[in-house]
Amino acid sequence: MRWWLPCVVLLLSGCDVLFPEFSGKPADAAVTGDGSSGDDGGTPMIAGVVCVLGDVRDYRTCAPAATGVLRISVEETRDATTTDIAGHFTLPLTQKLAIATVAAVDPNNNFAPTIVPVRLTNGAANNIAIPIVSQQTLQSIELANGIQADPGLGIFFGWAVDPSGTPVAGVSTGNHQALYDDAGPNALSPGTATHNDGTIAFFEVAPTSLALTLTPPPTAPLAGDTFTLPIRPGAVTASTLVLPPK
Repeated sequence: MRWWLPCVVLLLSGCDVLFPEFSGKPADAAVTGDGSSGDDGGTPMIAGVVCVLGDVRDYRTCAPAATGVLRISVEETRDATTTDIAGHFTLPLTQKLAIATVAAVDPNNNFAPTIVPVRLTNGAANNIAIPIVSQQTLQSIELANGIQADPGLGIFFGWAVDPSGTPVAGVSTGNHQALYDDAGPNALSPGTATHNDGTIAFFEVAPTSLALTLTPPPTAPLAGDTFTLPIRPGAVTASTLVLPPK
């Protein structure tokens, strides 16, 4: 079953902004937009804001910030636009799509590129949020964990949450390469399961996708699930991972 979270970036404008999440079915791997500009033959488009993750352990720290002008593009159509200085953007599309693979790129390279698949409704997706992470933060995590950056590989940040958006501790990936939330801001370390922030990260991930199976603790009223996540070279994929109830 596909689960999406309608209001999980708590520092953004209420429930107007959607944070990306992906399901186990590749066709469903997208955040859903409201489609209000694409109804009844309207102009296909994607609109939203880029937010900056203040602490990669907690998706709720993603908030709009003065990042400078970023480039927003869609893989499928090659349509592109730029944000304003606060990260807001509107991107008209030359083709009506059901799912678009959206990239946010900082031309100054202060923030790593982010790749997000977006589900469009009637050709449009409005009020989406695209999270970005500073290059300095990534370098600090890599240094702390003895990771050598490789531009041919990707990075994934995910947060195991329940349907209400609450992080879930004790969620296992069964993968020894996973990093989990640790003590201190932006601190990640190897382990066997998530801690209080529900964070799961992978560095040095081979493109083009990551299949991730999550197993919640036996005491949790949640079922496990498998997620298929897009991976691109030199880019970060960031997603909440919504576990369904038992």
